[in-house]
Amino acid sequence: HRDLHSFPTRRSSDHHIGYGRFAKTLRGDLDNVVLKALKKAPEERYASAEQLSEDLRRYLRGFPVEARPDTTTYRVRMFAQRHRSAAVAAGLFVIALLAGIVTTSWQAHRADVERLRAERHLNDLRELSSVYLADVYDAVAYLPGGTKARKLLVENSVKYLRGLERDAQDSPQLQRDLANAYDRLGDVQGDYIGANLGDTQGAIESYRRALNLQRGLVKHNPTIDARRELLRSCVKLSELLMGQSAVAEALPLAREGAELADTLVQDKAATSRDRRYAAAAYMNFGWAQGLSSGELDPGMKLMEKARQLHQQLAAIWRSEERRVGKECR
Repeated sequence: HRDLHSFPTRRSSDHHIGYGRFAKTLRGDLDNVVLKALKKAPEERYASAEQLSEDLRRYLRGFPVEARPDTTTYRVRMFAQRHRSAAVAAGLFVIALLAGIVTTSWQAHRADVERLRAERHLNDLRELSSVYLADVYDAVAYLPGGTKARKLLVENSVKYLRGLERDAQDSPQLQRDLANAYDRLGDVQGDYIGANLGDTQGAIESYRRALNLQRGLVKHNPTIDARRELLRSCVKLSELLMGQSAVAEALPLAREGAELADTLVQDKAATSRDRRYAAAAYMNFGWAQGLSSGELDPGMKLMEKARQLHQQLAAIWRSEERRVGKECR
């Protein structure tokens, strides 16, 4: 009768109260072994005492018994019971790993948010300084007292940009803005072509700072914009040094400018302004060569290249003037 044969350990614990706690530890596989041994149909029972004995040994050693249906879940549970310490350690490792992944992901998310916020703040300040260096700077250029006003604007822009530079060493755009700021500061301090404060040494220092930054930008990414800005600094600084009779320092700068000019005048994207600076670079190099070596021929050849460029620019200017005149008529 099925009811008599079901869950032997439970029935024994029900009839023997003192035996109950021990019986609970025997439930499960041992119940299945007993039930299989008591099956009415011979083919459902153990075929021999040896098979029964083997299943009991499997039970005692913690292996799956034949009396129970073989499933993956059952085998995994029995394996975990046999290797309880390893299973616990593996479980703790998985928990720690998941916790680490979650924590790292959250920290990475927070870092990205903070980085984006910092970049927005940096760009806002950089653009503000750029506005001062461009629109406001040009607007006050010809006002009474405009030279001092421009100096104040540029000095404050340089101060802000240098403060940002410490927080954004890997920002080429910031480096470019800072180089432009130093270039404009040099113009206001001692550019002998336009209105200036007469601070020649201050201008030389500002042009040097601009030059060093622009060299780094060209080395990182030699775009035409980076090269034309480096050419501009080479021309300005070499001209100012030549005016101070510092020929030995001016000569390599003039040579660097002439080499840059060679690449720019061949570029299809070169502008008239690029060609004017290229012509100035050839003039500077020719002048510096003549003063340093006393030989006129090499310098005269460079001067001739400058003359040809100016001649081309004059032809372009006259053509543009005629076109505008016809449109006005």
